Amino acid sequence: MPPVIYLLRHGLTDANRNGVIAGTFESKLLPEGMEQSRQAGVFLKKISKIKKIGRIFCSPMIRTRETLKALKLGKIPTQFDDRLREFNCGIYEGRPDSAIPERLSRANVFAHPNRVRTGGECVNDIRRRVRSFIGEKLSPLSSSAPVLIISHGGAGSVILWELLPRLTAEIIKVEIRNAEVWKIEGGKYERVFEPDK
Repeated sequence: MPPVIYLLRHGLTDANRNGVIAGTFESKLLPEGMEQSRQAGVFLKKISKIKKIGRIFCSPMIRTRETLKALKLGKIPTQFDDRLREFNCGIYEGRPDSAIPERLSRANVFAHPNRVRTGGECVNDIRRRVRSFIGEKLSPLSSSAPVLIISHGGAGSVILWELLPRLTAEIIKVEIRNAEVWKIEGGKYERVFEPDK
């Protein structure tokens, strides 16, 4: 059984605001995204007073690194892990959400996990890398201090899916919004923080 896990999506970026598919494109946080992340940091500091967060795992992408910095959580051991990066959406990266045909929409891609967005990754590709991350990094931490994972919207959904496989049908419908914090504990999950709009 893994430790209590807090899952945080990065703060708002220009791509998020404009409905553009970022995927593996690098993008920086907007000032609002920095503020959202700061608010998430205040929440996480309160949590840490109850039971200190023992480790942070973070996607190495710019938007997640900036989110981590804005949290101002102090000297918690942190590892950047490429397996937590966002989906590669192939030829659709940098294009508006509306450019994706219905058959490649988020709902359909999650419902058909071997379906690839042209030139990119399928859900099962992400599942394999997330499963590898969980087995290597989280499983050995059983019953230790809570862990914070900083990732992305799509990859975050897959992390939830892999941690709670019996809830797959429910989880594939979950949208993790910018700077939201989700808690995974005892086979359950819940949104525990969302920033002010």
